[in-house]
Amino acid sequence: LGGNFGSGAARDRSSIAAGGALATFNLAADGYNGGVQAGYNWQTGSTVFGIETDIQGASLEDNKTCFDCGAAGLAVNSKLPWFGTVRGRLGYSVGPSLFYATGGFAYGGVKTAFNGVGFSETRTGWTVGAGIETPFTLLGLFGPNWTSKTEYLYVDLGRSTIGPAAGVPGTFTTNVQQHIFRTGLNYHFNAPVVAKY
Repeated sequence: LGGNFGSGAARDRSSIAAGGALATFNLAADGYNGGVQAGYNWQTGSTVFGIETDIQGASLEDNKTCFDCGAAGLAVNSKLPWFGTVRGRLGYSVGPSLFYATGGFAYGGVKTAFNGVGFSETRTGWTVGAGIETPFTLLGLFGPNWTSKTEYLYVDLGRSTIGPAAGVPGTFTTNVQQHIFRTGLNYHFNAPVVAKY
């Protein structure tokens, strides 16, 4: 059981189709994320199998995209305020460190606004990534049951489509994808897997 903190960045390919015209652009939601994780590990030799789930609050947002910027223009705001994953882990120990690959199910809330008119939905998708987990002692202040981990996740929540609807100038489509970088601490309720390497 543990917690984590990190950041995220996106370059979501998006478009607005209206009146036979198509405008394509990228939304770049970025910001910070933090949350909690829980999991279970099994070890055989130097190979580690595991399962992990997490839930994250986030400030990932693009509020800089607009067309004909001004009072008569169109401002697009995109947010990913929360997301979570349920993943498998496969790792290999090298000395005191565990190097692992991870992947599985992802879900999250997507919010989009056009000139202040907002739409929200919960989307599902997939995630894949990799990381390293090592013993964490910090000058002896933490006991042997603590580990630290640093990981990268690619989160794909699929394609979101909004409109035609009031406040939407046509049909808006975006691919919701995030690059997540985070680090955190885990407490192991029995002897931690990492300590056996």
